Amino acid sequence: MDDSREYDRLATHFTEKERTDLTYVIAMINVWNRFSVGFRREPE
Repeated sequence: MDDSREYDRLATHFTEKERTDLTYVIAMINVWNRFSVGFRREPE
């Protein structure tokens, strides 16, 4: 898979700041999910 092609497609829809924010949000959701699994926390 050509990552630069995918990145170029993403850049047509989002600004640099939006891509940065999106990356941050995805990473935070991943961290929260990992904590939930580690603490065996069920969704409320």
